[in-house]
Amino acid sequence: MAKICTSCNLTKAKGSFHKNGPSPDGLHPWCKACRSSQAKENYRTKNTPEDYMKQIVKAVCSRGRGSVTLEQIEELWARQDGKCAITGVSLDRTLGEGRVATNMSLDRIDSNLPYEEGNLQLLAAQVNMMKSNLEMPALKEWCRLILGETNE
Repeated sequence: MAKICTSCNLTKAKGSFHKNGPSPDGLHPWCKACRSSQAKENYRTKNTPEDYMKQIVKAVCSRGRGSVTLEQIEELWARQDGKCAITGVSLDRTLGEGRVATNMSLDRIDSNLPYEEGNLQLLAAQVNMMKSNLEMPALKEWCRLILGETNE
């Protein structure tokens, strides 16, 4: 059995369509390839810096680890001039590229406290991974040890 995709107008096997219960034939009107292309296009066009920041807000709030607003993150971005609070590296806000070392990452200055006003800073993702739950003196000491420097 075959079906015509209403997007590309090609006749394809029914296995080329996702299931869609409410439709008369139980299949989505667009083939899987057209739906995939449309999803990728939607993702590209919605890949804005604001969308990146919204994802961070959603991640923090959905985990119940604090209360952060988009406005707070935008304010931090402006206050830090789009730079990492520890290294001064310019931060990116790139979606869909996998791990980007310089992507903006929201950090708790004191990891024992929740994500809340006064305990937030923006770091490069790589720096935040390195810092993890460490306080700054401990992070600096580990960096010295990695570089083979002694603390004299």
